[in-house]
Amino acid sequence: MEGLEDLRGLFAEMAGRYAREDGDSGPALMALGGIGGQEGERVVDLDAPLLGHATREIRDLLKRGNSFGLHVQDAQRAVHMEREGCLALLAGLVGAGYLTAPEDFDQPQHCYDCRIEDCEYHDYRTWTLTPAGRSLARASGRRPSTRKNADALAAKVVKAARAVNADPDATLWWVKEIRAVGAYADPGRQSLLHVDLAVELRPRLDDPREQRKAEQRLHDAARDHGERQRVLDMGGYGHWRTRLALAGRSKVVRLFESARRVEGRLLFEEERELTVSAKATVPYQRPVAVPLTSCSWCWRQGEAARVAQRGAPLASSPVGLCEQCLSLGWADDLQY
Repeated sequence: MEGLEDLRGLFAEMAGRYAREDGDSGPALMALGGIGGQEGERVVDLDAPLLGHATREIRDLLKRGNSFGLHVQDAQRAVHMEREGCLALLAGLVGAGYLTAPEDFDQPQHCYDCRIEDCEYHDYRTWTLTPAGRSLARASGRRPSTRKNADALAAKVVKAARAVNADPDATLWWVKEIRAVGAYADPGRQSLLHVDLAVELRPRLDDPREQRKAEQRLHDAARDHGERQRVLDMGGYGHWRTRLALAGRSKVVRLFESARRVEGRLLFEEERELTVSAKATVPYQRPVAVPLTSCSWCWRQGEAARVAQRGAPLASSPVGLCEQCLSLGWADDLQY
């Protein structure tokens, strides 16, 4: 439990340090597992005019520079305009507070490839996004949900939490409580963009070392059945599976975690203590794949990689293919 408390403390510190600066609404909590958008989602009318263009075009243009900035060529690909028109548009975005102009914008640019001044083919000056520009780049045009639909989604999460707690050995984590936070906690709000829930997850085993070994066994078993590599969260594989079982990949339901006691309407609370004592086990080692000695297709003698249909266990598959047959018989649903 000490490692879990350290993780929650890290979440709380990150939530306080990286506060939202673009005015988006959302609870001041860290995303469950430490991975996810902590900022609220901004909703705009994508068909409304903005600087002589549809807001959708401006949003898509700013998306191109969300990481490293924008070049003139990026604007030409996004809005399909000539270079002079794109420069005027970038200047308008600078004036509107969405972009910051490059420091050397007013200086002549000599192109060493074409040996001319202000070459339109090798202009690498970069316009960077401001906080308002990053907010607009993440903007969505979807409509908010009603209170009735939001309650239905929260009820599905509560139902999934009961299913997780009915068999905590399946994911090695269980749900202690769920509370409504953010705008969803306000009963007067009838139009809701998100259903924000604060979820407290607890590990199945009381020993952090045994918990990690058990999750590694669970992860290796899933990969043996063909699960693709995914981006897991900071809580481990079982933590990620539990979070996925609660809300899936919903863009409306957002799960948060807080190191402190969250004030909000209680939706679910588990009265049982489902964390059990762990028995000490030997250090875990990942199973070593043993290749077959002959190809199941051409019957050549030699090392053959085990193959199986996706979803079937790979380590125990009796089918093997040599290097030549593996390249000839490749299929999208085949794993090896």
